[in-house]
Amino acid sequence: MASRAAAGYQWQGVAMLRATTSPGPADIPRTLDLDNVAVTRGWLNRIWQREDFRSALELATPVLSDAIEAVVRGRQTEPRHVRRTALSTVSYLLRWQHRPTPLGLFAGTAPVSVGPRASARWRDKHRAMIRPDAEWVTDMVLRLQRTPALLKRLPLVANNAARARGDRLVAPGPPSDGHAVLLAPVEISVRNARPVAAAMDAARTPILYSGLHSHLRDRFPQATPEKIDALLTSLVEQQFLITSLWAPMTTVDGFQHLCRELDRLQADDVPEVRDLVHALYALRDDVSAHQPTLSDTSVSAVAARMRALTTVTPTPLLIDTALDCETQLPQPVIAEVQAAVSALYRTTPQPYGYQHWRDYHRRFRARYGVGALVPVMDLVADSGLGLPAGYVGSERGAALKVRTDRDELLLALMQQVLLDGRDELRLTDDMVDALEKAAGEDERLFVPRVEAAFEVHSPSTRALSSGTFDVLLTAVPRPGSSMAGRFAHVLPPEHQDALAATYHGAPDALTAQLVFPPRRHRNENVTRTPRLLPHVIELSGHQETDETTIPLADIAVTADPRSFHLVQLSTGRRIDVRVLHALEGGTQTPPLARFLAEVANGRYAAYKPFDFGAGARLPFLPRVRYRRTILTQARWLLRADDLPGRKASTEEWEDAFTAWRDRLRVPMQVAIIEYDQRLPLDLSHPVHRRALRAHLDNARRLELREVPDADAHGWIGRAHEIWLSLGRLQPDTADVPRPRPAAPPA
Repeated sequence: MASRAAAGYQWQGVAMLRATTSPGPADIPRTLDLDNVAVTRGWLNRIWQREDFRSALELATPVLSDAIEAVVRGRQTEPRHVRRTALSTVSYLLRWQHRPTPLGLFAGTAPVSVGPRASARWRDKHRAMIRPDAEWVTDMVLRLQRTPALLKRLPLVANNAARARGDRLVAPGPPSDGHAVLLAPVEISVRNARPVAAAMDAARTPILYSGLHSHLRDRFPQATPEKIDALLTSLVEQQFLITSLWAPMTTVDGFQHLCRELDRLQADDVPEVRDLVHALYALRDDVSAHQPTLSDTSVSAVAARMRALTTVTPTPLLIDTALDCETQLPQPVIAEVQAAVSALYRTTPQPYGYQHWRDYHRRFRARYGVGALVPVMDLVADSGLGLPAGYVGSERGAALKVRTDRDELLLALMQQVLLDGRDELRLTDDMVDALEKAAGEDERLFVPRVEAAFEVHSPSTRALSSGTFDVLLTAVPRPGSSMAGRFAHVLPPEHQDALAATYHGAPDALTAQLVFPPRRHRNENVTRTPRLLPHVIELSGHQETDETTIPLADIAVTADPRSFHLVQLSTGRRIDVRVLHALEGGTQTPPLARFLAEVANGRYAAYKPFDFGAGARLPFLPRVRYRRTILTQARWLLRADDLPGRKASTEEWEDAFTAWRDRLRVPMQVAIIEYDQRLPLDLSHPVHRRALRAHLDNARRLELREVPDADAHGWIGRAHEIWLSLGRLQPDTADVPRPRPAAPPA
């Protein structure tokens, strides 16, 4: 069995703060009567006088802003609408006060230093970076490239994820735009006729539309120009061919790229798009000139002009906020996080990787053998192994969960907590040892780099400096992703360089930044990250290739007895793939991109939040602590069936809710958890209880978690989260097997 030290991790020297810009407590009176239209309108009017809140809300949700305006101006007096508007406003005020996740002007990021003592200095000159929303940019690109006169000027490149399957050409489905209800289809196909194959072959590197058209005329002289135009237009529409108007995913601002490309092509002399191009240039100048602040509503006019061009999204502007602050953590906090991350990782219920990767590894070795070198596109094809079980597009369903002795041990520990009348499971080193052993006794592999996000709880910087603090782990992103790259462009250049260094893999390997379009264009707001790494792998994009680009056709998979490796075919060097954002992997990420991001770590121990295993769906789960770190907060499940229905009176519902709280020992201060959204509530506050009831009526099931004490954030003065990356102290020394070509299938 692996020793405990094998899971040891050390901070890599980079830390980032995520914090709210809220100046203080939310103004929500306990006496606010939401059933009284006049009282509610007066409260909304007072809130709406705050320029900082109004500016932030107008950019985040124009729909709610318009609803507030309608109530304040007296245009909306229907009690149900007034109450609903007020409850939505309450939710935003509470999130602004308590939620550190960057969102427009509500929260932002800044570097964090580590030193001998704690300090936190806040100023009010937060810097906002503004750019058009990805969905809005997508609508402009589609409108422009659907104009034949402009299309004929554009460079095209073949989608590198397209492949032949029998007599069809198959490619990932184009990302859905703002007009679509569903995500992109897993794949689309066209008949792989000779003209299609010729067009794709000629466009392996960028080629002008006119040049490709001429090439096809020479190859197929019997085809009319109109038929060739129809073929190329169809391939562009389905993104088998990708135009240069689509920015590479390593370009954070896709709109600036679009304008530069239009300028280079002199698109304003194309009559059909001249007015639109001029409007885009004017918007570019206005967006570049604006630096919105928490008390500045000047960008609203820009947003209105953008909505006049397309209503595809109500929020056409995206804002990232760089916080004006200086924060320093004392070294003992870092030491505590290092120890907690190592202990958490050792308690994983999947010490040898998730079941679908264990199965895939077994099938790979059975079919190809250890050391076989299989091109990745051949491997995931129907003629290969296909995609792992549970992947979008896989023919194999999700693997069944395997129960281990760890489940029995953990349930026993939880039961003892309840029998003792406690709400906390305090893990000792012996308990961590036992949980590790119960999950499996064979030697395990630990990923070389992990990330963690956490809160630091201490009443003051003096107390924190003297060692009085607790840590709360808030996020442990999967190793095939990163929380940091999404905001790298907000950091100063020297911090960007330091961040980039944390992603580098083994010295003899190629570290490659994997970039790809998400299955929904709006998610480009998350997935567009600056180029930080020496090599890049871009899927389904229009990017000029050079010696730092690793073509998809040059990537293969091999396996040793314990794990997988990605290898560059042309050099034989291992490839360490990095994804610099945290887009959800199961449904929002194209399956090929997910495969490339996960395969090399597939047989490594699963790094994930603390897992209660068989007890995960119990109505109550205790807090789990290791030393001074809370690995997971206490959690309660509230179902609509636990309380009276929507028609029940307020008094009847309140009595039942109080009884439910008493029975499950739910504290007054909790937060509703919905996906990655947190809504902190004070259950002694009547308006907060109304908000909880509204959420329960809508969702039918709520997850409630405890929140820290009121003075927990005293040292920094606001809700916050600190991110850092950690590298393994004892890197894996296993050699990559000497690759050999895979034997052809029998």
